[in-house]
Amino acid sequence: MKKTSILLAVLYVIYLFIIFNIFYHDKKVLVIFASIGLAIFAATIKRIKISDHE
Repeated sequence: MKKTSILLAVLYVIYLFIIFNIFYHDKKVLVIFASIGLAIFAATIKRIKISDHE
């Protein structure tokens, strides 16, 4: 589980880097995409933790 969490964190940072480079001048869109990415990241981490307990 730890390796998966680290991998997901790295992928999220790469996602943020790409989104920041694309939407550098439009802060509203940048915040929206960062929030969507964070929600997906949190849901995936929660799903992994739940599946490890089963």
